Amino acid sequence: MEYRKRDRALDVVRGICIVSMVIRHMSYGSFLDTGIHAPFWIDGAFGFVFLSGLVLGMMQRSSTERTGQPNYRRLIDRAELLFIISFGLLTLALIVGRAVESNSGLPQASAFDGWWNSLWLAATLQLPARYLDILPMYVVLLIASTGAFALLRHAKVTALALLSCGVYLLALQWPSLTVLPALQESQAGFNWGAWQFPFVIAAIVGWNWKQWRLRETLLTKAALYISAGTFLTLSVLAQILGRFNLTPGAPMRAWASDWFDKYNIGPGRIIFGLAAMVLAYWITTWLLDRQFLTPVLGFLETLGARSLDSFVILCIAVILIPAAAPYSRGGLWGNIASLTVIALCWSWSRFRASNRWPTRSPLGSGNRPRSLALKLEPPSRSDNADQGTRTPGPLRSRSGEDLQ
Repeated sequence: MEYRKRDRALDVVRGICIVSMVIRHMSYGSFLDTGIHAPFWIDGAFGFVFLSGLVLGMMQRSSTERTGQPNYRRLIDRAELLFIISFGLLTLALIVGRAVESNSGLPQASAFDGWWNSLWLAATLQLPARYLDILPMYVVLLIASTGAFALLRHAKVTALALLSCGVYLLALQWPSLTVLPALQESQAGFNWGAWQFPFVIAAIVGWNWKQWRLRETLLTKAALYISAGTFLTLSVLAQILGRFNLTPGAPMRAWASDWFDKYNIGPGRIIFGLAAMVLAYWITTWLLDRQFLTPVLGFLETLGARSLDSFVILCIAVILIPAAAPYSRGGLWGNIASLTVIALCWSWSRFRASNRWPTRSPLGSGNRPRSLALKLEPPSRSDNADQGTRTPGPLRSRSGEDLQ
């Protein structure tokens, strides 16, 4: 059985993003949410999408080197599976929404001209559902990635980057063309035409990860200083704007609203997100190399290795837990709900990594570790040759492929 070596630092960073998303969804306004999201204008959603594109780029480059072309069938299969999951979650939200109060945040079939029209909107990725709207966008990104990897296979990196940038600019200018779902002006929805830009850039980075020796570049002191300086500067700026509470019409507030908008992912938010990803990767690799905070990093790595699985669990929890036991998201029970969902995600990830998971399944390639114990091994000589001598690689773990 073949195993794929993973960069443990990437999985840890993905785990941090999952924790961020769980806390924001389950306990918005709580002290956990306030603490982990102290730097405004950045959250786990950016890392979730960006790192998904990065890992996909790595996997498709590996597939191309083995077979001569990207694994398009796998991308389509993933998109189909996620479409079914998205439709199922939206249908569940409609069913639960019918049984609970209208102010629960769940979609109400009566608000969309009945059940048939509501199901049609769900099937066409157009049904508004709070906290569930990232999955429809992800389906679109996976389908679009087949064209991106076709260009990468023919070494059309510049053409792909320019095309992606052009779509991004058009999506910022006319967001109604690419927002999922198609909402009223007073509502917000993910703009897939804008979000494809960091996703595609990440795919390009992942595709050329070894060839451009990006790991060594990201682990230099220059990368640390630039990413940390950018992150701190934008964090302070966000705090100043928040503390001064500028009026909505103030020029600085209008500028921040455009540049750091989440759903249209403005340019400032992309820069902020990239700085956060580089900084988190540098720090995580440094900690792994020195085996500091091993239990914490191991916990986050387990979550990150199954990040998409964890997000699906979060979506189910967002629908069911508030309906079964209403609670105040900003209070103590909100924090308890977040910790409970994180524990569920971790438990599921451990189960996926165990020998009890089927060899072949629709959720992944079927590769799995030989035991529950984490197997650590130093990089091989070939790995060191790829990585260079200046930045020794972290300990690696052998793990099955993620649902990505």
